[in-house]
Amino acid sequence: MRQGMLVTLSFMLAMFTMFTPSVVPAQDAPFIGGLQVSSDALGAVVLGQKIQLMMRDGTYVEGKVLRTSQNEIHMHVKKSVPKEWLSQGQLPGNERSLRTSDVAVVHMQKDGLFVIPAALGVIGGYLGGAGAACAADRVHSQSAYFGIVFVSAAAGATAGVILGRKAAQQAITISVVPVNR
Repeated sequence: MRQGMLVTLSFMLAMFTMFTPSVVPAQDAPFIGGLQVSSDALGAVVLGQKIQLMMRDGTYVEGKVLRTSQNEIHMHVKKSVPKEWLSQGQLPGNERSLRTSDVAVVHMQKDGLFVIPAALGVIGGYLGGAGAACAADRVHSQSAYFGIVFVSAAAGATAGVILGRKAAQQAITISVVPVNR
């Protein structure tokens, strides 16, 4: 079984080196952190996004933006503080239209580069498979041995991708500037 383990580890190392992407940080990559957007352009920025926003009167609203126009954001509201705000003029399914001129600040998460989840998925798969190969050294059935290694590699790769997606997400804060008309 030792020879099988060495073959498996050698194969996994070869696959790891072949499929690991070269990651070189771009020097000119833009930093997305805090943005300033006029109220009439806000709809285009947040369309289809899950957002948290604060209105100019201090009301906090959280939900998903369904439709937008130059002057309004139509969203499915998941949560609001104060809660009484949501019951005023409520539409079916907690849908509300908000005037963009009433919005002060918007917070949202954007997915980052795909390279990070892919790299962590490859690393997680390699570590999961290598760890299982070492741990399953005493398994006498070759099919059970390869099954354990394969399942562990798949679990490690999945965990790596999930962690990589979380690590790659970027928090964006948008300050909304009212348009004087």
